[in-house]
Amino acid sequence: DEDTAVFCLELLIAITLNNRDRIVLLWQGVYEHIANIVQSTVMPCALVEKAVFGLLRICQRLLPYKENLADELLRSLQLVLKLDARVADAYCEQITQEVSRLVKANATHIRSQMGWRTITSLLSVTARHPEASDAGFDALVFIMSEGAHLLPSNFILCVDAARQFAESRVGQADRSIRALDLMSGSVSCLVKWVRETKEAVREEDAIKMSQDIGDMWLRLVQALRKVCLDQREEVRNHALSSLQKCLTEIEEVHLAHNLWLQCFDVVIFTMLDDLLEIAQGQSQKDYRNMEGTLMIAMKLL
Repeated sequence: DEDTAVFCLELLIAITLNNRDRIVLLWQGVYEHIANIVQSTVMPCALVEKAVFGLLRICQRLLPYKENLADELLRSLQLVLKLDARVADAYCEQITQEVSRLVKANATHIRSQMGWRTITSLLSVTARHPEASDAGFDALVFIMSEGAHLLPSNFILCVDAARQFAESRVGQADRSIRALDLMSGSVSCLVKWVRETKEAVREEDAIKMSQDIGDMWLRLVQALRKVCLDQREEVRNHALSSLQKCLTEIEEVHLAHNLWLQCFDVVIFTMLDDLLEIAQGQSQKDYRNMEGTLMIAMKLL
């Protein structure tokens, strides 16, 4: 019965937490047991609740101690993304609070792109959830604010997560604007990384890193372009200002010419076309004061 299953699961989690030095021996069995519960449950219940929060607790507690297992632990959190929609919705706020705690306590232990992809996916899905979005955004602010935990391995993932919050109506326009500020603020990390690369590595490595940073920048301005078409006047205008900041602040990096051509082609000209289409089209009633937006947009040229 469920009571017995819950008791056994609690025991298993307690044993796992108390045997962190033997976790490599235990982990596969523990993971498979939790995975089986998560993937076979379609309604909220005590057993799946214990499984999900037990998994989060294991990850929180063991990440600082088991670097060789960090990716395995973080990969296991993908189970949370596989929860049945009804189960996920029931626990979404609490799950996000736990993920936020995990990030704040262990950001320096998350190094791989896969690990960050799992974390940013868990945060992104909260962007449109009324109860969970505050905690999700709070964790993203912790990662991105002043580039605190931005890395080449998580830059694009974090920018995409911030865009989801910028586009979301859940947190009102103020939060969308804060998300845009996180996006535009991240450009300073790119500038810093270029400087550090030039000083620290061989020329061919520096060239490769500069190309990677150029690609990150292009993804950043592409993400901002999408928000420049937002229905909310203050959000789209702020997105345009953010885009302008990203264009001007990167100038000292001397990006390759083809990147600038790409930027004008796929970001600026495309966006201007889209804005003109909106201004001239049937959707004027949904978009207030497009003339003002177009005036700001023209300054990008």
